[in-house]
Amino acid sequence: MVTVIEDMEAGRRLKFRQSVKVAEGYIVNFKSALGWVQKFDYARENGEVRKMGDVRETGEMHKNGETRRGRVMLDDVDMAFQREFVGFLVANGLKPNTIRTRMSVIHTVMREALVRGVTENDAYQDTDFIPLLEAVDSVYLTKKQIEALWKFDLGGEIGTIEKVRDVFMMGCETGQRFSDYSRIEESMVVKVAGYRFVKLRQKKTGMEVMIPVTKRMEELLAKYDGVMPKVEMEVLNKYIKVLGAMMGWTWRPDTKSGERRFCDMLSSHTARRSFATNAYQMGVPLKSIMAVTGHTSERTLRVYLRLGANEKAMMAVRDFGGFLKLGVAR
Repeated sequence: MVTVIEDMEAGRRLKFRQSVKVAEGYIVNFKSALGWVQKFDYARENGEVRKMGDVRETGEMHKNGETRRGRVMLDDVDMAFQREFVGFLVANGLKPNTIRTRMSVIHTVMREALVRGVTENDAYQDTDFIPLLEAVDSVYLTKKQIEALWKFDLGGEIGTIEKVRDVFMMGCETGQRFSDYSRIEESMVVKVAGYRFVKLRQKKTGMEVMIPVTKRMEELLAKYDGVMPKVEMEVLNKYIKVLGAMMGWTWRPDTKSGERRFCDMLSSHTARRSFATNAYQMGVPLKSIMAVTGHTSERTLRVYLRLGANEKAMMAVRDFGGFLKLGVAR
C-alpha cells in the first residue's frame, strides 16, 4: 500500500484508464486506509482485536491453522481477514460507507499487487469483500424550506450565524461539497455563450465542473464583495442546526436515526443533497445533475438522493404521464 501511495504522489500511477494524475483527495483515502491497517496491526500484535484497548483473542485462523498476529501481508488478505478487519473498524466507530471506502482501497491495492506479480492471492475478488453501500439516513431541504431560510430575518449586523446561513445557501445553489462551495468567489466566474458559470476544480476529486450562476449566487457574491466569508466546517455544522431550530424544524422524522429532530440532522452536506434531490424532483436528467455535482456514476447519485415514497410516486406520474392514461383524483 505504501508503494501505491508513493507512486500516486510521484505521478507514476495515474487515474484508472486516464492519463492524468490522481486527485489529492483520492490519495488521502489511501493514506487513511493505510493508517487503519497499521492500527489493526498494532491491535492484533497486542491481542487487542475488536477495539484499541479492548483485549480479546481474534478466533480467526490463517490458512496454516494458526491464530493470526502481527503485520498484515498480501497473502493474508482473504475473507477471514475481511471479517476481522471490518469488525475492528465497526468497533472503532467507523460508519458503513466509510468502511466500504477503506475496503475498496484494499481491494485496489490487492488488484495492483496481483497484476504486478507481487502476489498470487486473488481472494479479494470475492463478491462480498467490499461491503455494500448503505443508504445514508440523512435529510434534505425542499425548495420551499430553502426559500424560507433565505428570507429569514436574522436582524442587526452580519454575524457568525448569518455567515453560516449564507455559505450554506451557496451550497444549496451549487450542489458542491463544503470544501468547494465555501471557497466560491467572483474570480471563478466565466462566461460561456452569454451565460455565467462558476468554473471550479473540486478538491476531493480533482474534477473540473461548470456551475450555472443563479440570481441568488449573484446576490450572495455581491453581499460579500465577491468573496464568500470564511466559515469553518465545525462552525457551520453547529450553527446550521441552531438555524433549523429557529426556523421551527423540530419534528422527528421517521428514520433509523430514532429520536433526533429534523434540525439536529442538518449538516454542511445537507446543502449538496438538497441541490441534487430538488433538481431530480424537478425533472433534471441525472447526467445533467452529475455534470454539476461531479458524481461519476448514476448508481452512486441515486443512492445519494433523498426521495420518500410519495415523492417517488409523483415522479412516476410525471414520467409515465405521456405513456399511461392516468386517473385524476376528484
